[in-house]
Amino acid sequence: MISNYLALANGLICAAVFMRIITYTRNGARYKAGMSALAAMLAFATGAEAFLCFMGLHCVSVSQLIINAGMAVALFAHKGNVSRCLPLPRHKREALKMVKFSRKVA
Repeated sequence: MISNYLALANGLICAAVFMRIITYTRNGARYKAGMSALAAMLAFATGAEAFLCFMGLHCVSVSQLIINAGMAVALFAHKGNVSRCLPLPRHKREALKMVKFSRKVA
């Protein structure tokens, strides 16, 4: 009985995350291909999770519900902007720019 309530709550949270990601508008934000791909994967995963929960085909644990709720809070706090949910500090961004991804030929 409790697992039914957990599945319903998880389905509602995942459906909310799915809708928030799908309805995100950039409003002048820069386009980032990597973040767009991550957002698409999150939208697909949360949409599928919601569908499975609503159909009763998925068993949900409390820890999974907490993780999804945390993700939902982060996405709604940043108005659906996946890029702002995963920021890198400036020194790490600059370190990534200095690294050259080229192969050395022996």
